Amino acid sequence: MADQVIAAITALYRSDDAAVRSEADRWLERWQSSSEAWTVANAILHNPSSEPEYTYFCAQTLKTKVQRDYEELPAEAVPQLRDSVLQLLLRFGRGAPAVRTQLCLAMAALAAHLPAAQWSEGGVLRWLMERFNGQDPAVAMSCMLELLTVLPQEADSRKIACRPERRAAFAAELRAVIPDALQLLTSCLAQPGETVRGQVLDSLGCWLKLSGGSDLPQGLAASQLVTAALEGLAVDGTFHAAVDAVVELIWITVDPGTCVPNPEMTGLAQLLVGRVMALRPRFSVALHKAIAESEGRDGGNDNDVDDVFDDDSETVKGMARLFCEVAEAYIQLVLAATPEVLPPVEALLDVTAHPEHDIFSMSFGFWHKLSRQVSVPRLQKEEQQQQPGSPVQPAAAATGAAASEQQRRREFFRPAFEKLIAWLPDGYSSMRSSERADWRRCRHAWADVLVDACDAVGHQRALQLLLMPLTDVSQAVAAGREFDWKTAELALHCVRSVACMPFTPHEPMLEQLMTALPTLPPKPPQLPYTSSLLLSAYAEWLDKAITLDNPVSAPAAAIAIRDLCDCCGRHMGTPHILEQLMSLYHKTLEAGAATKAAAAASGAQGVIGGPVMTAEQRTAATGAAVAAAGGAVAAAGALHEDDVHCVIQGMVMCLSRCLPEQQLPTGLVTLARPLLQPVTSAMQQFTPSLGTGEAALAAHLPLFDRLATLFQSMKQQQAAASILQQAWAPLDVALLRGAADRSTVERLCRVLRYGIKASGKACAPLLPTLLETLPGRFQQTRHPAFMYVVSELLKIFCTETAADGSMRPILTALVGSSCQGLATLQAMDDQPDLVDDTFLLAGRAAAYCPRLLLVPQLLPQLLDTALLGVLVQHREACRSVLSFLSRLFDPSSALASLQEHPGLDQAASVGLLEQQVLRVGPALTRMLLGGAVGALPQSRVEDITPILQAMLKLAGQKGALQWITECASLIPEVALTAADRQAFLAAAAAVVQGNAGMDGGCPGLEEALEVVSDLCRRNKRAMKAAQTALLPQQLHGALGLV
Repeated sequence: MADQVIAAITALYRSDDAAVRSEADRWLERWQSSSEAWTVANAILHNPSSEPEYTYFCAQTLKTKVQRDYEELPAEAVPQLRDSVLQLLLRFGRGAPAVRTQLCLAMAALAAHLPAAQWSEGGVLRWLMERFNGQDPAVAMSCMLELLTVLPQEADSRKIACRPERRAAFAAELRAVIPDALQLLTSCLAQPGETVRGQVLDSLGCWLKLSGGSDLPQGLAASQLVTAALEGLAVDGTFHAAVDAVVELIWITVDPGTCVPNPEMTGLAQLLVGRVMALRPRFSVALHKAIAESEGRDGGNDNDVDDVFDDDSETVKGMARLFCEVAEAYIQLVLAATPEVLPPVEALLDVTAHPEHDIFSMSFGFWHKLSRQVSVPRLQKEEQQQQPGSPVQPAAAATGAAASEQQRRREFFRPAFEKLIAWLPDGYSSMRSSERADWRRCRHAWADVLVDACDAVGHQRALQLLLMPLTDVSQAVAAGREFDWKTAELALHCVRSVACMPFTPHEPMLEQLMTALPTLPPKPPQLPYTSSLLLSAYAEWLDKAITLDNPVSAPAAAIAIRDLCDCCGRHMGTPHILEQLMSLYHKTLEAGAATKAAAAASGAQGVIGGPVMTAEQRTAATGAAVAAAGGAVAAAGALHEDDVHCVIQGMVMCLSRCLPEQQLPTGLVTLARPLLQPVTSAMQQFTPSLGTGEAALAAHLPLFDRLATLFQSMKQQQAAASILQQAWAPLDVALLRGAADRSTVERLCRVLRYGIKASGKACAPLLPTLLETLPGRFQQTRHPAFMYVVSELLKIFCTETAADGSMRPILTALVGSSCQGLATLQAMDDQPDLVDDTFLLAGRAAAYCPRLLLVPQLLPQLLDTALLGVLVQHREACRSVLSFLSRLFDPSSALASLQEHPGLDQAASVGLLEQQVLRVGPALTRMLLGGAVGALPQSRVEDITPILQAMLKLAGQKGALQWITECASLIPEVALTAADRQAFLAAAAAVVQGNAGMDGGCPGLEEALEVVSDLCRRNKRAMKAAQTALLPQQLHGALGLV
């Protein structure tokens, strides 16, 4: 076997054939899962002639086996394995760091599985110290330091497949030996060399993080470890390890949740702050160099820059991190607002001023926290608690004192926040394309910082500061200098960022800005783009016309138009303004890419439709038409359709706000005419035949998308119904012609769905036509989009029992036909969209009109399909199935809905539901628990619990509790112990008894099922055993259990 493993590893790493490497990888993966991997990997590692790639792979295998498959080992083999790993550590302790790391992780996993009492009196740490005593000092040192690092790191590792109580015990065992670990690290400091010191500091940070500030020895502040960490900040070789250690030291001096300082750690906190703040001159040098380089100057030759320090970017990030951690950890002390707290605040201003966004973005968290403490809204809220004119009570006086203190703090920090607002991050134009995406994301984060700063200094003062760069640019232009568009554009972006501030309707500074915006030069295009976005954000102040002439700024302009119509629509009802808006609307539609493409395709369609053409000629001509349409769009420089849709939305918003209610339907129908006319004309050129002409139809689909946007924006049902009635004929033709293309059907059904949703019950005249047509269209295409259309009809007409005679046949036809095509798990995995929409439709019926589902013609077939559907791997499809079952079985959902219609035969419906639950219940319970223990992702457990809970409430006394008991008994001991099983069954019984989750030593069902899921998933062996026991054998192959 060892020879086979070596041959497979050789093929994996050395073969030039990808197929050979892939096959070797699969073989090795199977081998790693086998029980033989223990002995073979161990033997290869102990073989002195094994090459490095073999030893590394086998060390990795041994680590994984200990982590995941420890329970495979017989008890008598554990000491042998432990001694073997120790011997291997001693062998690879010098010169093979990658192998040593894997072996250290294996030893840490052994410690997680094996209780401390089975190591020695002092646990794993004492056992290791005893075993390394007397060994080669260099080897023992390297191994021990790495073990001291990985042990605390693995304290809560989910990669180690141990039981929850053992994981908690392991962490407690390690916390108990923290003083011993720190003492051992202190003794290691006596060894010379930066490498050893760096390893000590790495380990120190890990143990401090594990401690959480507890279980630490007395006198830590004066210890050699703290001294080493602080001194390490001045040494290049240990700087980064020292940063990690100092950060952990900082956080053990405060409560991590509240940042309240620990009085016992005051001396250490003062020491840490002093040493961190001592790095400011060093950071200042790096800052000056970075600014000089960003401005195109040689930072090294800058007269203002001291050459004493020459730190690289990573070191600068480390210093910035320390400043930020100090400021955030000690924010409660910073809020004292005394001169002593200025150095950390000023250090954070330096960090924010750094031109590299990876560095200055580190400071954003502190500014947010500080602004929340000193913001104007907080002051106003406190002041409003004391009503004017009321006598001052002690509590009110205290509130007044708090407000006064808050105001003092605000004034103290005002200069810092004003500097923050006045700083304009720059450098976008000099960035590489790969850097610009990061910077655009960072701009959004910077906008949040500006909002925080505005809260702190007041929005009027903030606006004044943000507009100052624009004033400077204007004065420079007046003096004859070149227009600095970059500064202007960035300032506009910053002003836009604070649009959420409560500016008064007649803010003079904003009025002046809005008046000046149309005078800005149209080039470069970034300037009108940002200007339009600013206008959109400040729509309340805009009274200037916006054009769509510039292709670069057009998207932002279209968004601005939409937002202006939304905010200012009620002021646009005058004939003059409406005439201008309609003119703009028609021009936008004509300039859109869809109009130009459809016109080009329609011109070719006349040739395509000629009777003299053969089928081959027709297909070629259709492709040429589509290509010609695309070329016409490109040549015309057409507007992007997203921009057209924004204008459509804006026009609907505007008319909805400015027209009287009785005139609104006419206005909206008028708005729809230029959208309906081109699709009606285009579809009249097509012969209504199934699945022909899809390519020519594709050019017209964006015109239908415009109708979908119109319906999506409308709230006037009568107008929507009238438009939908006119749109149905071209839609029906398009559905026939595009039946063979799934994307086409999806887009066309989207129009129909939004039209029905907007029309509501006003679409009743069209209902007979839809109910007659839609089942046939679904049979032709088997496209799930038709399910969603019918679900909208169900939602609208669910309260109309008179419509049951029409709705039940279409529901039965669609769901029945869909279920026939979903008879196997493979069929479901191949058609997840159909599964998703089928059970979304069924779930909506269960929620709104269960009377249509609870019939013998439909419910049994639907439940049989759902029985398999609970294990479909597609996330949305699976969740739709689980949601349907939860709604159907929940007595407060489907059964409660039946009671709202007293004229129905409720007894028959309830009887059918109970009969079907008893029929599928045993198998469904096994499938659900099989999914919970591994057949489904663990995130799906929270969706399984409501179904089990509903079944227990509905049929707990009639068998549901017995089903769960039988399923739990099937799960073997390798996955669940008898105690685990009993705890889960107690939670299930509590649901039946009506006291689930109550205090009585019984956990809620969701918590209990989560525990069962965790236990069964802790390793592959347990997970496979649980699934194999629960799931039907015919599904084992599909689920990879064979």
